Amino acid sequence: MPKKLSNPWWLWPNILSLDAPFVALSWQWLLHRSFDIPLPFRLQATLGIAVWIIYVLDRCLDVWKENADTLSTARHRFYRQYWFPMLALAVLTGSVMLWLARFHLHPIMFTSGIGLGVLILGYLMLVQRFTRIFHLTGLKEASVGILFAIGVTLNLWIKLPLKSWGFHLAFIAFAILCTLNCLLIHGWELTSRPRQTAWLRWTLTLLPLLFLILMRDRLPLALCFGFSSLGLALLGWTGWRLDASLRRVLVDAVLLTPLLFIER
Repeated sequence: MPKKLSNPWWLWPNILSLDAPFVALSWQWLLHRSFDIPLPFRLQATLGIAVWIIYVLDRCLDVWKENADTLSTARHRFYRQYWFPMLALAVLTGSVMLWLARFHLHPIMFTSGIGLGVLILGYLMLVQRFTRIFHLTGLKEASVGILFAIGVTLNLWIKLPLKSWGFHLAFIAFAILCTLNCLLIHGWELTSRPRQTAWLRWTLTLLPLLFLILMRDRLPLALCFGFSSLGLALLGWTGWRLDASLRRVLVDAVLLTPLLFIER
């Protein structure tokens, strides 16, 4: 019999895969604002729903053959117990989203989104086929960071000039930030011994200064990158002492720094 789910309220956004869409939407807003590109609500809705669907599919694939008693995290135990209804909800939601996007998004944006979706599905299949290689090499975390950054900035790639070097720098910085977030989580899941992720902690410690220097002409963007990487660095140095569920929530919460700059 599966164990009865009993989790604190603050953990449920992570369990239900709602944390990643919030991170994606906050950075989508900040990046569009920083480069003076309009952001219609339909693009925000499409991104938020798409990110949620992808994370649900990924977690369903991770656990559908596993025994609930062998899973170490609350989110994986939840998806093992309810993988079929969550998968069905994701497929239904995705079908409705595609139908609406077909008629409400610009054709170039729609086609680009479909292409990215195919790329992500290919990644999910490769991870399932070569799980050990992806996990041991850090390839999974790097892939997630890059694909996440592409999804958040897809409209900017279409709208901005090809030689928009400031945007290219921001994209690279965001992809690095997302990758380091994933690597930190992966490091915690592999071991609780802090010395094994020392290089990662030092990288995160030095990044805020680098972001401030390279992006000083776009101060809100530089501060968000700096504050988020500083938050990850603090968790990298002290997170192994925290409850596993709490640090898993905090590691995504520190990426919500764009909310500091939303006009009231």
